[in-house]
Amino acid sequence: MGAGQPLIAVKGNTFELTKTAAVAAFTTDTQKLRQSLLNLLGNAAKFTRDGEVRLEVTQEPAGWLNFIVSDTGVGMDADQLSKILEPFTQADAEVPTKYGGTGLGLTITRNFAELLGGRLLVESEPDKGSRFTISLPIQQAEDLGTTGLTV
Repeated sequence: MGAGQPLIAVKGNTFELTKTAAVAAFTTDTQKLRQSLLNLLGNAAKFTRDGEVRLEVTQEPAGWLNFIVSDTGVGMDADQLSKILEPFTQADAEVPTKYGGTGLGLTITRNFAELLGGRLLVESEPDKGSRFTISLPIQQAEDLGTTGLTV
């Protein structure tokens, strides 16, 4: 790996950012959202080689803002998906030695999404990639100590 070179580029991946949400700004805890997106983008880059990593921001009519991180990487089967949100657990025993990691990033991301009043959704298929969606309500309660974020 080249020093200072992003993991996405090191593994021969391309990155695409798409925003179709009409909302220009919303209120949330920017540190929690930023860390969650870094966790998801880092995983997407780690498990994808010579493929594509995408971040898409969409809006649902019901008042939700979705941050969707998808990749064309190794993907997971149903058994692996059932394990990945548990602390210190990875998709299978080979993951730590082959890819590294502690098995905490997705657990933290799910917990942050829930603390922000939202949810983390996961879809994946072996050899076709994964899709992680953080869905957050556009209007947050003022007493959460949140700050504004421009999307």
